[in-house]
Amino acid sequence: MRSPSQFGLERAMSGMATNSKTGEAVDIARIALFLASEDLKMINGATLVADFGWTAY
Repeated sequence: MRSPSQFGLERAMSGMATNSKTGEAVDIARIALFLASEDLKMINGATLVADFGWTAY
């Protein structure tokens, strides 16, 4: 990513004003712990998206 396209960069950053959060390693660790826990025993075939809602925009 030495020279990203301006259009692509604008599209990628368009949600920053409304959702400025970014993930950290501890956030992924919490999800991994959830996936390894008994709390998950009734869930199968689901996709878990961990992106602070970025894909909702």
